Amino acid sequence: MDWMLSVGGVEVGIVWLAALGCSVGLIAGMFGVGGGFLLIPLLHMVLNVPLAIAIGSGLCQTIATALGSLLRYRKLGHAETRLDLLLIGGSIPGVVLGTMLLETLSDMGSVNVGGQGHPSSPSHRERVFPSRLLQCFSHPLVQSPRIDRLKHQARAALPNPHPAHREPPHR
Repeated sequence: MDWMLSVGGVEVGIVWLAALGCSVGLIAGMFGVGGGFLLIPLLHMVLNVPLAIAIGSGLCQTIATALGSLLRYRKLGHAETRLDLLLIGGSIPGVVLGTMLLETLSDMGSVNVGGQGHPSSPSHRERVFPSRLLQCFSHPLVQSPRIDRLKHQARAALPNPHPAHREPPHR
């Protein structure tokens, strides 16, 4: 049996795809987040899947993860239908506008931000986008221990409102 899958002209190992999907699903389940922000750059950078296909696959995976999470949260009584519908109502126009903006930026060739020109070509986005996604993902993981230390130090600096035992004053 051939354990390879041709994806956009690139041969990808089925076992590697399954392992990646399982790992991303595990992380998504542990942290209660969608895994697309992690799956897309990993598909592209590690398994060499073309970025457009990685994005489409990430969207498909996100739909499945979101549906499973929605059903679980509904069962637990933690879902709010009105909020869900309002978010969907805002997401659809947001996706359409984001796609239109991306097409406009691609047509411009470069974008001037802060007095510096930045290329907006598809090849540039394919190089920058996955690494920026991984950077955004890793930032909270790196900062979390630091924030916990700062919270602990701040609490230790405050006076204890409930001392366990007070000695009576000596006379």
